[in-house]
Amino acid sequence: MVLEEFSKEKDSIINPWNFIEKLPGVPKVAISCYSFVTFDRMLADRITQEKM
Repeated sequence: MVLEEFSKEKDSIINPWNFIEKLPGVPKVAISCYSFVTFDRMLADRITQEKM
């Protein structure tokens, strides 16, 4: 099955570090959210927290 086959290569064809430098204080790992419903809720929660 195609989904069971993968490359063990750690680097991709396009890697962010090939184009930008690491910024101090930025976490090594980040989680990205592609659900606009979840993203809107998280953004609203963040705005509410900042107003407190």
